[in-house]
Amino acid sequence: MTDERFAEAIEEIVAENPKYAADAYYFVSGALRHAFEARGEKGDSGPRHVSGGELLEAARDFALDEFGPMAVAVMNDWGIEGALDIGKIVFGMVEKGVLSASEKDSLDDFRRGFDFAGELAAPFIPTRRRFKSATTIDDERRATTSESRRDENLPS
Repeated sequence: MTDERFAEAIEEIVAENPKYAADAYYFVSGALRHAFEARGEKGDSGPRHVSGGELLEAARDFALDEFGPMAVAVMNDWGIEGALDIGKIVFGMVEKGVLSASEKDSLDDFRRGFDFAGELAAPFIPTRRRFKSATTIDDERRATTSESRRDENLPS
């Protein structure tokens, strides 16, 4: 499919179902390329296939590579809130002939996917606190003050 025909098909899909931004469809297409490249397949070597699970993993990795800590915000802005949304985009593209699917492919492959937003956020969640919270600082200050007062009241 030519780039021009691909763009036209995406415009048609978005016009019929504006839930997802056009960029969401381009993202899924990029995630598919990412999946093929991860398997060592480059260029147009004829019909190729990835499972729903493989595509979700590729989409996660591609989103993290492209958008880093902003991945969840970008995906949400495009209407992608979870793994099932990736599947709906794929099958929307299948309906328009942009992609093909095997008889075994199903939207259920994406329903059983992982917590997409959680997977995108996980690498950026600190594993330990680096700074003390204001509450902790206040508690320490109170404890130090109490100890000082207690020490002052002790007979010498």
